[in-house]
Amino acid sequence: MRLSILLAVMLLGAPVYAGSDPPPAGALPSCPQPSSSIAVTTSPEVAGLNIGTNNALSSPELEALSDVGVGWARLTVRWSEVQKTSAGALDWTITDENVKALKARGISVLATVNSTPKWAFAAGTLANCKRVGRPALKPDALGGTEQGCIDLQVCLANPSCSGGPQIPQTRFWKTFVRELVDRYNGFTEDPLNPGQTLPRIDAFEIWNEPDAGREKFNGSLRQYHDLVLAPAVEKVRLESANQGAILVGGALAAGDYYSPDPATLSASVSAALQDALVGSAAQAVNVDAVSMHSYRFPQNTLAVGLAFRQTMLSLYGGISKPLWLTEYGKDSSTGCSPVDATCAEADQYCMYRDFQGRNFGPQAVPVFDKAFWYALSDFMTPQATVSQGFGVLGECTVCASPCNYEFFTKPVFSAMQQVLGKTPSPARTVFGVPAQ
Repeated sequence: MRLSILLAVMLLGAPVYAGSDPPPAGALPSCPQPSSSIAVTTSPEVAGLNIGTNNALSSPELEALSDVGVGWARLTVRWSEVQKTSAGALDWTITDENVKALKARGISVLATVNSTPKWAFAAGTLANCKRVGRPALKPDALGGTEQGCIDLQVCLANPSCSGGPQIPQTRFWKTFVRELVDRYNGFTEDPLNPGQTLPRIDAFEIWNEPDAGREKFNGSLRQYHDLVLAPAVEKVRLESANQGAILVGGALAAGDYYSPDPATLSASVSAALQDALVGSAAQAVNVDAVSMHSYRFPQNTLAVGLAFRQTMLSLYGGISKPLWLTEYGKDSSTGCSPVDATCAEADQYCMYRDFQGRNFGPQAVPVFDKAFWYALSDFMTPQATVSQGFGVLGECTVCASPCNYEFFTKPVFSAMQQVLGKTPSPARTVFGVPAQ
């Protein structure tokens, strides 16, 4: 994998950093947008980072989280990983470890729960139709119907068909949500430490970008409301031992609704929220906060956020629900041609400063109550360039072997520290240096 990465880097003309040292440090960038130069200091309570991992967080990652100063972490809990079979025990090992590690450092946790296991797909969906011949399909023993599979077979013959909506069976979904919310209510005994309790998860977000077909859901937003969001809220509010849990709904890929025409923007946002929050019901589902994602320029993201707020006032009878931006960010491997690490990381740094000045600046009226940057660390691919990914931390895999550290900070890391009232670390500060 590392040789593939380095070859891709060389072919793209980006510099390769050799040896065990991190990429060379540079001065923090200057930004062209006036809002980027506004001195902003915000509370850690409004700032979060996406960590979105199925693995246990490493000590360097946890150290970096503490050092950057955010008050929240958005952690993904994938149902398909926790409950891989219908009859098998639920495996909370990694979630337990990450929640305990985050809470021990005073970081609040937003758990995003999603990802239907194949055994729990509703009748007539692709995973519930077992292919016996080609192209014959038969229902699986887990609830697929013969007619559903015939319908799906017809659908699959159409190139424009997505394979059917991958939607969880309601009874299985509701049971899992209750198990999750009850486990992290602050009173459940820690199985590894008898006499001690597991920490409380502070908020639960129901699914991730259902409008974009994310996390094994490619149904409509009305189906998301009726079959995912509303059943989860009902189960928690009426039956769980953690009825006061903070529930967050939507998680819409709202940047997709952006239009430069205000009337078109308002109409598209209104339609999306009507489907996602009201669905087939007479009134909007009772979530505590509404969430959205946007990777557009900050002024565009704020325009979508304002449209969200205006629509929510009508849906909730004049009540303004908190609006959480649970994903925003900038890929530091794009935006400069040919890709140059210094230039691309400057774009990332300036986007963050621009957003902070516009949303949290001293003269601003915040559109978003909380904002979670995506993400903590980069995600490397064989096509990666020097600074691939959205992370505030780069990874040592950008350097030739051997590396004597795991992560290095990008300029945006220092910008976060400054905004959160901490002394900024020099760019290219390393985390995860092994003992010599």
